[in-house]
Amino acid sequence: MTALLNNHQTLQPGMIVRILYPLYVAGEIGKILSKEVVEQEENSDYWLVKIRGEKIVLALLPDEFQILKMREV
Repeated sequence: MTALLNNHQTLQPGMIVRILYPLYVAGEIGKILSKEVVEQEENSDYWLVKIRGEKIVLALLPDEFQILKMREV
């Protein structure tokens, strides 16, 4: 499967992504849940991504995943 979009477009919750890094989950498919919020409700540069079929949520930078689809069907 090839990327339909590039990471320069606006990221949004619900987008389906292929995880590139960290290596122990590289190649897995995930879904963007939300932008990470740090102290005092400031957004960080990280996005929370849940791995499909797992109970794992990662905080990833946009360069650490590849967008596959706008939303899960």
